Amino acid sequence: MKILLSLFFLICLSSCDNNSFKSYYLTPIKDINNQMVMLLNTDIKVITDNPDVVDKAQEIISTYHRYLDPSHNYQDINNLKTLNDNYNNTIDSSIILNDALKTSFEYSTISKGYFNPSIGSLSSLYKDYYDGLTHLDPNQEKINEALNCEIKYQDLNNYIDIDDTKITFNKLNTCHQEVIIDLGGFSKGYILDKVKEAIKDESYLISTSSSIIAHHKDKKNYDITITYLNEPILTIKKDNFALSSSSDEQRYYFNEDNRRNHILNPYTGTNTNDYKSITLIANQNAGLLDALSTAFYNMPLEDIKNIINNLKDELIIDYIILDKDNNLHITSNLKPHISAINKSYNLIEE
Repeated sequence: MKILLSLFFLICLSSCDNNSFKSYYLTPIKDINNQMVMLLNTDIKVITDNPDVVDKAQEIISTYHRYLDPSHNYQDINNLKTLNDNYNNTIDSSIILNDALKTSFEYSTISKGYFNPSIGSLSSLYKDYYDGLTHLDPNQEKINEALNCEIKYQDLNNYIDIDDTKITFNKLNTCHQEVIIDLGGFSKGYILDKVKEAIKDESYLISTSSSIIAHHKDKKNYDITITYLNEPILTIKKDNFALSSSSDEQRYYFNEDNRRNHILNPYTGTNTNDYKSITLIANQNAGLLDALSTAFYNMPLEDIKNIINNLKDELIIDYIILDKDNNLHITSNLKPHISAINKSYNLIEE
């Protein structure tokens, strides 16, 4: 039994004939105007033998979504939308919003600014482009205006001043519009980490459109088939892991014959199209993997390797990278866990 969770992953449990494992989808929530809101803007699937895991995942993800939602208001809380609506002002804050912002700043530093949570103005510039059709690129003047509303990663703590109970969103003098904080580049993985902390002794696999956390208390493997354009790249067999993927297959547009992906370079304001798919795997920290899979899309491969090497004492990260020339780069640590490699790609073990 294999289950299609998204365009990126095909997943099953190696002991798929075990009827105690069932699949569940989490349900939407309502905002302050009673409108239905899809959690994390995607389908979230839970595979587990314990329905209590589903209830806990629903509770935690719903709570964190409310605080990190950039588009909707909710009863009796200040969230990310509240913060963005109060640019150049101070709001009452919360432990959840504070921690998410501080963590995003930390990950921005690790990525050397290629993941930058202040990229919201730039993202807004492109928001109507990703329909798979042909468009002219935004003109350079508009790109420069958006870049002027991006806070340098070294200065994030200065412009988003966080204390225990309040956040002050200070004015950026180079910006003639408004700075917009966007945590979408890491929030799926970050929120899944919070679920993992609460259900660590259970057996489960929880998947969003781009991030996965999984654990099996009897150390039975899950089979993860990484796909690109609905074609398999390879299959991974692991029992306890966090995973994040970024790809150009879902959100893109064309400029003449050039495919433009949705992952914007915070330094140039445009799309770097050197990769088709990047998947990162580790034993934990889906939030960091989510941020880095976003950042790595705009970085040379050697820089990617350097960041991973710098983290190796804290977290061993493996990667599966399909570049624009159909070279498939795989870290050697993954070799015992992979099978069914698509022979149409040029395999490079690193």
